[in-house]
Amino acid sequence: MARRRSAVRIGVTGLGLREELAPGVFINTHYRGCTPGFVHTEEGIVMVDAPLIPKQAIDWREQIEDEYPGEQLLFMINTDHHRGHALGNQY
Repeated sequence: MARRRSAVRIGVTGLGLREELAPGVFINTHYRGCTPGFVHTEEGIVMVDAPLIPKQAIDWREQIEDEYPGEQLLFMINTDHHRGHALGNQY
């Protein structure tokens, strides 16, 4: 299965690439220091890591909320305990 790439609006950071790795499974390769992602499920959204910079973390969350309005953000999964993976969780 070929990966699908799409340019998406990334408010405070310009355009970045979001890749759909499998149906409903996305990563964003634009942010420096992390590769946040999310999975869209029937129950809601599961986010994986978050950008380190607060404005980028807020923007990342808002992108997902804009694309999937009304969907609940269920969980945040961190792939590492270092701040580059976890600091943006608070936003």
